[in-house]
Amino acid sequence: MTLRIQSLCIDSTDPKVPADFWEKALGWRRTYEADDEIVLEPPAGSPEDGVSPDLLFLKVPERKEVKNRLHLDLRTATQRWQGSKALVPTRFRRPGPGGHLGGNG
Repeated sequence: MTLRIQSLCIDSTDPKVPADFWEKALGWRRTYEADDEIVLEPPAGSPEDGVSPDLLFLKVPERKEVKNRLHLDLRTATQRWQGSKALVPTRFRRPGPGGHLGGNG
C-alpha cells in the first residue's frame, strides 16, 4: 500500500482566522468551507496541485495552551526573499541557504 499525506490539520477555536491568513499568504484556493472546517488547496493547475497536502483548519472548543506542535516551512518561487511585512509575521526570519524560510519558535 502506498500512502501520502492528504492534509495538514490545524486546530483553532476560530478556523476562519488562520485560514484567511494562509489563503492570502500562499495564494491558495478555498475548496471547502463549513462552520467547523475550512480546506485550502494549491491553485488549480499549479505545480503543487495534487502534490502538496491540503491545509485543513478544524474548529475545536479548547484554546491553545502550549507551544504549537506544527509549523509551515516556506520556500519562495524564485529562491529569493519576496515576503511582505503585511503578510509574513515578524517571527519569520529571512531565508537561509536555498531560500528556506523557517519560524523562529
